[in-house]
Amino acid sequence: METMKNNILFFFLISLRSLCFGDSLFYDITVYGIKCGEISFYNNQNSELKIKTHSIGLINYFFPFDNEYNVNYDSSSFNMINYSKTIKQGQFKQTLFGVWDHKKNKIKYEGHVDLPRTNPSLTILSFLPMIRQVSKNELDTKWFPIEHEGKLFKSRVLFSDSVNLDYNGSSILCNHFRLDLIPDSKKKILDQSDYFNNNIVRSDAIRQLWVENLNKKRILKASVKIGFIEVVAILK
Repeated sequence: METMKNNILFFFLISLRSLCFGDSLFYDITVYGIKCGEISFYNNQNSELKIKTHSIGLINYFFPFDNEYNVNYDSSSFNMINYSKTIKQGQFKQTLFGVWDHKKNKIKYEGHVDLPRTNPSLTILSFLPMIRQVSKNELDTKWFPIEHEGKLFKSRVLFSDSVNLDYNGSSILCNHFRLDLIPDSKKKILDQSDYFNNNIVRSDAIRQLWVENLNKKRILKASVKIGFIEVVAILK
């Protein structure tokens, strides 16, 4: 009986800790204003970010997807510790796991050759908590290395302006950022990847985020535009 009580108390404390320190956000994905998917975003106090995405509605008949992305990162630098993904995208399925070896200055992806790196780096995913937690003045025009599935990029954050976004009937002041990416290596480990990872680093992509100026500094909106097609994620 005492053991059972201890177990219940343990799980209660873990749940309470998650509620107090965890950050769960949910987004709708739209194209041309039509909802085509959903995102769940969970960032816990242990510097771990989990993102799940799945398609809904008519898109399931043409471009179905049910994907999961995870990154553990350093809480002060936001540099990658390890990264993984599980992709179910129509008939295409893929898994990937990589870890930063700080002793040898290498990225090690399971089943692939090790990749030497001069310095540790962010990933697209660990960039998200960074832009929420670091002030715009510290980020604006600064360059950061980004590791992206074996390929290295130079990234620059540009603060565009402060704007008010309508959210659930309220007008919320947001910092509007743009993310530039420039390839810094020609090496790659994957011949094919998922929709998100393929397109987020395209040279013709315009990447933008709107981050709440005060309070929780939630990302209220994010978009990627390639040509005439713009994919938008909007906080529910």
